[in-house]
Amino acid sequence: MKQHILFAFAVLSLPWISMCRPGSGNVVPISKICRYDGAHSGDTVKVICTGIGSSQETAFIDAKKAATWYVASKMLDTEYERKRFDLIHKQFYARYNTFLSKADTDGTYKQDDSGRAQVEAQLHVNRSLISAYLKENRVVDLKKIREQVGNPTVAVVTKWKTRDPRWESFVKGSASEFLTERRYNTLDLTSGMKGLNKLTKALLKSEQIPVDKKFRAAMAMGADVYIEVSAWVENVGASTKGAARVKIYETTTGKLIGDSPAFGRSYPRTAQSEFRTVKEAVQNATEKSLGHAMKYWREDAVKGNRYYIVLAGKLDAVQDMTDLLSLKLKKMKGVQGFRRSVATAKRMIVTFQSKLDQTEMSLTLKKTLRGASGVKTLKIPLMTRKFFLCLLNVDKQVSVDSDTLPPGL
Repeated sequence: MKQHILFAFAVLSLPWISMCRPGSGNVVPISKICRYDGAHSGDTVKVICTGIGSSQETAFIDAKKAATWYVASKMLDTEYERKRFDLIHKQFYARYNTFLSKADTDGTYKQDDSGRAQVEAQLHVNRSLISAYLKENRVVDLKKIREQVGNPTVAVVTKWKTRDPRWESFVKGSASEFLTERRYNTLDLTSGMKGLNKLTKALLKSEQIPVDKKFRAAMAMGADVYIEVSAWVENVGASTKGAARVKIYETTTGKLIGDSPAFGRSYPRTAQSEFRTVKEAVQNATEKSLGHAMKYWREDAVKGNRYYIVLAGKLDAVQDMTDLLSLKLKKMKGVQGFRRSVATAKRMIVTFQSKLDQTEMSLTLKKTLRGASGVKTLKIPLMTRKFFLCLLNVDKQVSVDSDTLPPGL
């Protein structure tokens, strides 16, 4: 009887033993040893992974699965998303080859203390395909967030260590190309500022608005974030290597939400190789910085769009008028994170978040302010999806075609 029980146990255990034996049909990766190796394009990232298996072949497969895990894990920001991924991870890893555009090894392998093969592989992973798969399987739902607040719009400005227009335009093009491939709405801050009306340009010069004028310009163009890209070349002997740094700021607060340096590969020094390594550096730095910024964006976006409201004019028509106005604005439907940074008899500045879009916010602001104590007249000469200028009790006509600032500014 005892022999029969042992035999039955052995038979039942065979599938489990087979599944757990390294490299023998493992669905999930044994190794998750990976490191980032740069951005190949807006859709593709390069990673170097170590795979483990019973043979060189199965270790290579393990490295491929580890690479897909590495990229997918960067998209799972919440506990809910990680739990959702656990439910579909077997199907995900079964499709590992569909997420890879390139996979190479040098043809060698090592053995660990257990006799298992270890292979180091260089892989190109299509993050867009992984993102699409996770969305299709409801692991992450960026669409729902984006529908609430719109796609993140970025204003880009670039710097080069030397004043060389050739490099300025190339750096700008490299960053914009990468962001466009990632499906961001991109704005060129430098050229965009030239198209702003006279009143907006005058507001950028005003010392009475605390947020930096570069963020004011980005808000005036409707940007959610401001991206500053700086790049340069490091030449050592006959070799050249590009370097870059990307800083990302939220426009209404000026908060730094991403800051990453990066390098391109080192090449023999030629004019063509300088362009190549600088482009690699810019895109690598943008990739790294976006990783930090998008975590902030996804957590912040569910609360609604950020608004920056400037009220100017005669704000002392009744006693405690700025406090009364603040309470009115704070109680508007859907307002979160209300903050008042300036309050004087001539101007008041508030920031908050709301799920109302620009048109809804315009109507709500008008209704709220017109019903406030002390407000006799209201004009809103400037509004974007981020920034509103509201003039209270100002008799003088204010035109967007005039660079004369209204009272209080």
